[in-house]
Amino acid sequence: MRQILKLATAAALVTFGISGGIMAQSRQEPVDLGIVSKIRDEEFNHSKVMETARYLADNIGARLTRSLPLKQVNIWTKRCSSHCT
Repeated sequence: MRQILKLATAAALVTFGISGGIMAQSRQEPVDLGIVSKIRDEEFNHSKVMETARYLADNIGARLTRSLPLKQVNIWTKRCSSHCT
């Protein structure tokens, strides 16, 4: 009988814990769907992530600490950030 009572108590705690978590989540700040839409558009239609990653991998390669490729990528990053934005 005590085991059943313990199980029922545990089940009640889990149930109320889960519902409490759901209630806490429903009080989140509203999402600005216009901003989300702009971010998604930029990500899918104007992203240069693959182009940048391909250039770094193919032209500069591995960048170990204090290596020439690391110096090259640092120079490239400074040059690109000044005119790419």
